[in-house]
Amino acid sequence: MNKVQIFIVLAATLMVSCKKFTDDSVKPKTHQTSTFEGAYVSPIWYDSVVTYQRMSSVKDDEYGITFKPNGVVIEHANSGFCGTPPVAYSEYVGTWSQQDSIVKATIPYWGGTTDLTWKIVALTSRALTIKEVSRVYHNS
Repeated sequence: MNKVQIFIVLAATLMVSCKKFTDDSVKPKTHQTSTFEGAYVSPIWYDSVVTYQRMSSVKDDEYGITFKPNGVVIEHANSGFCGTPPVAYSEYVGTWSQQDSIVKATIPYWGGTTDLTWKIVALTSRALTIKEVSRVYHNS
């Protein structure tokens, strides 16, 4: 075989062995639903790390925070400054965004607004563990 024939055989072998990669699980998604979205209740604090239980909704008589699609967050929290039982709750509607493991939210409360920054430590179908990076209150 001369050099031209060897080159043609090698080129044909390479072209036949090359296959377009079509595994959809590896391709980047143009639109992806956040697995973070959901309702979280019963916070357990350990220093700046908090673990929430994931539920389908928040009960009327408990604290909870719900992250909805399109950047809507609803915090179900005390209606006023007093935390002595019986506690009256209100729903405060704000906004949220997520960039990788960082979640930022701006939520009103009875005295103004709160800016939250969380880092997601763990997220499962049953629980969310976050590290609270910052919480800034803006009084009205």
